Amino acid sequence: MLPSFCCNQREPSNSPAIMVVRTGGPIRDSEWSRFAFYARRIRTLAYSDSFAPLHPDVVAVIAQHAAPQAALPRLKSLIWELADVAPCFALVDLVPACLRSFSMRCRNHTNTPAHVNLTNSWRTAMSLASRCPDLTRIEVTTWNYRQCIPLAFTGPFPSSLQELSLDLYGDHALLLIWNLDCFPSLKAVSLTSQPSDPSCQCLISNIPASSEDFLRHAERLTLSMSISTATRVLTATISETLEYLRLNITVPRDADLPSLASPFATSLERFSSTLHTLVLTINWHGRNTEIPTIIQPLAPLLDPLFPLHALVVLEIRLRGVSVYVSTQDLWSMARSWPRITRLEIRDEEALIEQEDQVTTVEVTSLLAFAMHCPSLEQLVLYPLYLTAANCALESWRPSDSVSAPQLRRLEVSVVPRQGEVFGQSQIQLRPFLEATFPNAALVYSAWRALLVSRRSPDEFL
Repeated sequence: MLPSFCCNQREPSNSPAIMVVRTGGPIRDSEWSRFAFYARRIRTLAYSDSFAPLHPDVVAVIAQHAAPQAALPRLKSLIWELADVAPCFALVDLVPACLRSFSMRCRNHTNTPAHVNLTNSWRTAMSLASRCPDLTRIEVTTWNYRQCIPLAFTGPFPSSLQELSLDLYGDHALLLIWNLDCFPSLKAVSLTSQPSDPSCQCLISNIPASSEDFLRHAERLTLSMSISTATRVLTATISETLEYLRLNITVPRDADLPSLASPFATSLERFSSTLHTLVLTINWHGRNTEIPTIIQPLAPLLDPLFPLHALVVLEIRLRGVSVYVSTQDLWSMARSWPRITRLEIRDEEALIEQEDQVTTVEVTSLLAFAMHCPSLEQLVLYPLYLTAANCALESWRPSDSVSAPQLRRLEVSVVPRQGEVFGQSQIQLRPFLEATFPNAALVYSAWRALLVSRRSPDEFL
């Protein structure tokens, strides 16, 4: 027997509307045949109990009627977002053993204690994983769970699992995956460790310093956490096949950067021959907006990256601090990454309150990339403050040996001289840049000004 309703459809307006899709009574053969016909065509199921919550009894009746087969026999991907754990158990009964991808996103918006919802949902996810031998991807995300809720993997797990993504509070994500004996084929890992309640006992200090199997076969790794925790994870990672690394790390405002950078550099060195792509976002926390910003040198942040000679793509984004790039930094970057095709460094805040803090670089320093990076196609350097000094073609004419025709895009900042007419620096820079990078779209931004000059051989960007 079906319940009196199957679905509570909530409209975008403030007034919810109840949509009755099936009244009570036994399921007729004609109805089931039609359901089964469409159910066989479903490959992806995305369910959110905040949009159209299913009554658990509805799912249970469908599962019982379909038994011993799964109600959705060809389902490959299951995504559910839930606050109430009840429908979660029922949905599992619809899933076939051939499921390939599973994503669970939990939020604590109900009156049920957070630890009850999360623990029950986690157990359901574990039971699902053990029932699906073809499962290749698991994603677990939690919202509004700041309590200390210890979780644990309970096998057996499918040997085909290749991708694992955990977004949890505290260090649960790290504690969960430390023993990877049950994940022999894991290749892509994403770990997000969000701040938890101070009383939480799931601490990074409880994690062993090393493990014989930690991320042994990882090819792609994403970490969002503090710089000290990220350093701990990278130090323990023994993968010899890591090609892609994305780091979103936080640094305390009062931290001693050199003391943090040294172990961070050591943790990265083991990937110097395999790492091709590095996307690094650094967030400084605790900035006092009442104190004028002091521009920091970029060198301490670059030093840990110079041994990564196999890099092809490097993106760095800085938040909460302003930095400057020196001439020495440019030459060190160009010599350290000869295979680079895309290099992008952005100071996303560009906080400059005092003119005397600006460190300028002569535009001829860009010859470092023309000489040492033959594959470079995109170069974005903010905060690189260029001046037009010594770049007149009468005194310097780039030859074919130091030009970079492969470069397609160059973005830089320009610092005008005192008393200079607005835009005059760009006019002085252009002949040199066009001769050195003849095929590049040149994008100049004036210091403390809007975009003032652009050039592209093919399009107006």
